[in-house]
Amino acid sequence: MKSMPFIILLCLATTGSLYGQKKPTGLWEGTLTNNIHTQNGLRFELLLEFKGKKVRGKTYVYHKDNTIHTMEIEGTVYDDRSIYFEEVRSANGQDQAAPPYNRKYQLIFTRSIWESTLDGYWQEIITNPFDEKREMGRVIIKKAGDSKA
Repeated sequence: MKSMPFIILLCLATTGSLYGQKKPTGLWEGTLTNNIHTQNGLRFELLLEFKGKKVRGKTYVYHKDNTIHTMEIEGTVYDDRSIYFEEVRSANGQDQAAPPYNRKYQLIFTRSIWESTLDGYWQEIITNPFDEKREMGRVIIKKAGDSKA
């Protein structure tokens, strides 16, 4: 019975670490589609860093021709766990071409002790958002590696 307070304290400490992180900081991996009706697409990675309600990071889009487009992002995280950000500048090396257009993203963070996800949509940033030629698609990503969000 003397060890009961220790066991309770240990349980509380463990539970706090599982649910303590409220923002999806770190590296995420998955798919970037070119159509909102499919789950097949290009390999996609997202690196997120949070400071208050602001989010910064990088996107990595791996194309089928073995090129990688890397973009810096800036945006906002909201209380409902949704995240909005835009690609603001190319982070490609000088030997790589810039992507054909920048994207804006709207994602929702779903926390889980088994597998947290970020899911949502992206759209090409253009002057006329109703243009039929505007590119758009889905983002389906999971926390990279064994770490949990």
